[in-house]
Amino acid sequence: VKYQQQLTIPSSSYTGLTLGDNVNISCTSQELKESEATVTWIDPNNNTVQNPLMLSPVSVSHNNTRYICNVRIHDNPSSCENNTEDIIITIKDTNVVNVEVHPQELKYSSDGMISCIITLNTAIGPD
Repeated sequence: VKYQQQLTIPSSSYTGLTLGDNVNISCTSQELKESEATVTWIDPNNNTVQNPLMLSPVSVSHNNTRYICNVRIHDNPSSCENNTEDIIITIKDTNVVNVEVHPQELKYSSDGMISCIITLNTAIGPD
């Protein structure tokens, strides 16, 4: 019977994330085989989601949210508590540095198009 196991979640996988990225956060234990346990995550709304936790894409709403890795070891008695590990998702501070507006041809009878370039202090999304 394996009552307690050390869980591993690399902090680099959930801290300082970039908006728009697609991130998978794995919760693992070096001592357990996949067949010996069920690993799930509890999200901020108390919903259960599969491991790895997928944030696709990372958004502002993920910042400072708490997720719980929950590991149920199959051979443990039902009276034994599951192993858990909490993480707090953090996102790189992102703010607007500059906004440029370039009006195109505007006509009274049609929808006008305005080109807007927004520059942020950090890149957004996958490279």
